[in-house]
Amino acid sequence: MRTIPESVLLSLALGALLPALAAADDSNMMPATGTDSFRCGSHLVENGMTLAKVQEYCGVPTQQTSDRWFYDRGPDKFRIIIHVQPDNTVGMIEEQQPQQ
Repeated sequence: MRTIPESVLLSLALGALLPALAAADDSNMMPATGTDSFRCGSHLVENGMTLAKVQEYCGVPTQQTSDRWFYDRGPDKFRIIIHVQPDNTVGMIEEQQPQQ
């Protein structure tokens, strides 16, 4: 019976983990996944909505850059990342799972 060298096994394991680690933009968070909408209280925020309406529903983002708004919704809750379109509307919405 032929055995696989440890170096080959390690390379395979790292090859599977590195893309997921590279996708995470915060050391305390897991990689993000896309979604079409999310709730702020009783309001639904969706792709294409104006940022003014998002701020009316959700308040001021906890962090923002020129192309992304971040909403930290508390411990054990998904962090929301809104990708801002050039026309100041919601593009892609991501949910980033907190690391357990």
